[in-house]
Order: sequence, then structure tokens, then C-alpha cells
Amino acid sequence: MESSIDLPTAALNIGFAALVIWYFWHVASSMIKSGRVLSAYLDSRTERQRLELEREARLGRYPLWYRAAQKLILAVLFAGVAYYMLKLVQG
Repeated sequence: MESSIDLPTAALNIGFAALVIWYFWHVASSMIKSGRVLSAYLDSRTERQRLELEREARLGRYPLWYRAAQKLILAVLFAGVAYYMLKLVQG
């Protein structure tokens, strides 16, 4: 057996280590960026409420059909999630 360094294997190991390090760095930075975006969205709640109140003062309330459609869409989405969860639990 030779006691020299196997260069292709060393290159493969270095490349694999770099890929694993890059993956975990990318996942961590994406999580941090997503957390910042979510935090900014949650912090801007009062501004969104103020803008909605100003719009309502200028133009009046949304029509009844529009508000009903919003609630119907949410109800359908919740019912769909509940249905799929029930199917998941039942197998």
C-alpha cells in the first residue's frame, strides 16, 4: 500500500464538506431572512389598520357581496384543511 494522499478522494471530501456547510448556511440565512420578513409584517399591523380606516373614510365600507365572498373563501379553505387533516388521521 502506498502512504501518499489520494487526491481525488481528498477533493471529493472537501467538495462534500463545502456542500454541507453551504447547505446549512443557506438554510440558516433563509430562516433568519424569513423571520425578519415575518417580523416586519407583524410590526406593520397598525399601519395597515390605519390605511384601511383611511380608505373606509374616503370610500365607505366594502360592499356586502365582497365581505361575504372573503368569508366564504376563508370558510372553504378551512374546511379543505380540516378535510385533509381528517383524511390524514384516518389513513
